Amino acid sequence: MRPDLEIIQKWITPGSCVMDLGCGDGGLLHYLKTSKGVREIGLEIDEANIQHCIENGVNVIEQNLDQGLSNFQSGGFDTVLLTQTLQALSNPDTLIDDMLRVGRNGIVTFPNFGNWKSRLYLAIKGRMPISNSYLTSGTTHQIFTFVL
Repeated sequence: MRPDLEIIQKWITPGSCVMDLGCGDGGLLHYLKTSKGVREIGLEIDEANIQHCIENGVNVIEQNLDQGLSNFQSGGFDTVLLTQTLQALSNPDTLIDDMLRVGRNGIVTFPNFGNWKSRLYLAIKGRMPISNSYLTSGTTHQIFTFVL
């Protein structure tokens, strides 16, 4: 499990209702569902990730996060997660406002692209590091986690 997800799973109350924005393959939600009995919903845009969620029994909705969360009622979730997705949004402030509306707690994590290794990668490759390979390389990342 990614280091940020290891921290987050400790903050989730057993039996609570959790929404994961940009849930990827649903790995965290699957873990929370099986180990802590949470009621879960993931929002994802990638079809392959959605299929993986479905195969693993994770409730998922195909949704573009840049269009907000207007289809969810206020206060419907105990915790709303936004992990490693903030930097991919066009209007992150709008989504964070929506997170706080639909959930009692919000947890946001994002990679530290100011880290010297990220900056070196950008200088050499001419593009930002790709999350999956970047985050699995051990000590090449720093993650900031905020509880809203």
